[in-house]
Amino acid sequence: MRTKQLESIIEAILFTMGDSVEVSKIASAIEQDVPTTEKLKERMQQIRQPWSVSVPAQAAGIEALTEREEQRVQKIRNKIVEEKMRMEKKMREFGIRFIPTKANFFLLYSEIPLFDRLLEQGILVRDCGNYRGLSKGWYRIAVRTKEENDVLLRAFETILSKQ
Repeated sequence: MRTKQLESIIEAILFTMGDSVEVSKIASAIEQDVPTTEKLKERMQQIRQPWSVSVPAQAAGIEALTEREEQRVQKIRNKIVEEKMRMEKKMREFGIRFIPTKANFFLLYSEIPLFDRLLEQGILVRDCGNYRGLSKGWYRIAVRTKEENDVLLRAFETILSKQ
């Protein structure tokens, strides 16, 4: 049973690997654990791709993806910072106590049972009352998209206006 499971796992991992050196290294690493090592090595060779990407091509592909990815991540970070600043401003206007953060979420405190009131409006927030060092009334909210944040801010406004 263990050998069969291991073979399935290795097949899944190696499905896209093209370098037989990688296949041999993995097979060598498990040689002591699998009694049918030769059979497993043969099977790995059968399922690997028939070609491999050259090292220069891999490096060029990684570099292109890395540049594009860095631009995408920076764009997302900028949006989060903008939304976080907007949410901070609104929460201050509403009189909501929160701990300033550099993260993409806020830890806030309210004597109003926000978890229940927000849940009634279809909004789920993290109740942190059971976190070590915190007590009832502490909540965590995430900085989301502008549209999602607007829904949350309107809900805060509605809840607070009823107090």
